[in-house]
Amino acid sequence: MTDQIETTVNTVSSRVSFDVDSQKSIYQSLERTLDSVESQKNLFLNLTSRLDKFFAIHKASYSVYSPEKNYMRVPLVYQQGETRTGVVISIAGDKSLMRTVLENGEIYVEDFPRQIAGNIVERKLLLLEETSSMAIVPLIDKGVPYGTLNFASAAPFAFSIFSSQLFDYLFSVVAEKFGRFNRE
Repeated sequence: MTDQIETTVNTVSSRVSFDVDSQKSIYQSLERTLDSVESQKNLFLNLTSRLDKFFAIHKASYSVYSPEKNYMRVPLVYQQGETRTGVVISIAGDKSLMRTVLENGEIYVEDFPRQIAGNIVERKLLLLEETSSMAIVPLIDKGVPYGTLNFASAAPFAFSIFSSQLFDYLFSVVAEKFGRFNRE
């Protein structure tokens, strides 16, 4: 297991210092993913699958905030190649890291996230023992914050590229797509 993690870390670590051309290549690959999706589930699966190729994602989830009930609902979870749907996890909005990121409206990246802020359910949802990098992407559509995309990788610094302006734009397009499905 340690050898597998080390191989993953080396693979992704070599990709962390993305030059501008690499960033554009990743962006274009992800952008193509968004063109022909027909549901939230397919959008989540396609996006996670593409991101996995670049960032060795071992855990991901999609959450939606319910202001009336003050909780984050998590309808889609991906873990080490398997997707779980149909089981909805609810996380209290108080002391929720995902809700805090959503309210701040900025992508949150944490390396070596052993003791992240947030409640115990959130930590179990977001992290595995071997997680070395995580990202929480707020989803805001038409000025209304409504959810997050959450990613984790065993590779240190895997999501540092998410601070690039290209990814700000890409995730605004992703948020618009998810938002459209939420309105339907």
